[in-house]
Amino acid sequence: MNENRYKRTVDSIHAPEGAVQNMLNTVRNHEKEKRTKMKAIGHYILAASIAAAIVIGGIIGFNALRKDNKHQFRFSANAAELTAKEFTPICTLNSVGGESSVNRETGVVTLKKSFQVKVSVDGENVTNVTFAGKNVAIEEVKEDDVAAAIGSCLLGLGITADSADETLPAEVRQAILDWNDYLNTKVEEPVVQPGFDAASFNQNEACTAIYTALLDRLTVTVTVTFSDGQTAVRDVVFQCDGVDPETGLMTISAKLK
Repeated sequence: MNENRYKRTVDSIHAPEGAVQNMLNTVRNHEKEKRTKMKAIGHYILAASIAAAIVIGGIIGFNALRKDNKHQFRFSANAAELTAKEFTPICTLNSVGGESSVNRETGVVTLKKSFQVKVSVDGENVTNVTFAGKNVAIEEVKEDDVAAAIGSCLLGLGITADSADETLPAEVRQAILDWNDYLNTKVEEPVVQPGFDAASFNQNEACTAIYTALLDRLTVTVTVTFSDGQTAVRDVVFQCDGVDPETGLMTISAKLK
């Protein structure tokens, strides 16, 4: 009797309509969500792996480029290494030679000045170094009793200022005339400009104007040849930082271009 009552009680229990289906849907959604999460995790791992590969590859590539110094060289002037970032002071240089000439028929004045700069090239497998100039005369000055290394030498740089050179600013051409006449008054030579007033002449301003204009357009091209026959070329440009009014010494800076 008790068994029949229990059986009837169990048989009378029915799941609500749709409950079974909801349960099945819940199971399916859970499995689907699990697969989706696993898939997302897989994508994340894949993306992270790719990113890591890119970073590692970039580092390796960058380091490889940095280690490839076969055709690189460093250039120094008066023991100061030059870069392309900014002008580096070389030193204060005095003229080691110069002359002033006047064409009395035309009144044209030509000033020539020469300077010396100790230069050196440092790099692996360098076999030869040559120098060429634009708006400058270059002479390699050999130092006696010194076995100079390749690319290490004393360069003589000659610059010319011509009062008839219309590529120079008018104030620079005037400074050339004034400087010439000022020097002539010191040695009691005839001046080019009648009525020239030496007392009002500012040598510092005139020299700075002339040197600035000449150095701004001066370029020294350095060509380096390596043992495998390859070459590397860099230009060196200069600027005048000023002229000492008491000594007349010109301060020069240079950089790679």
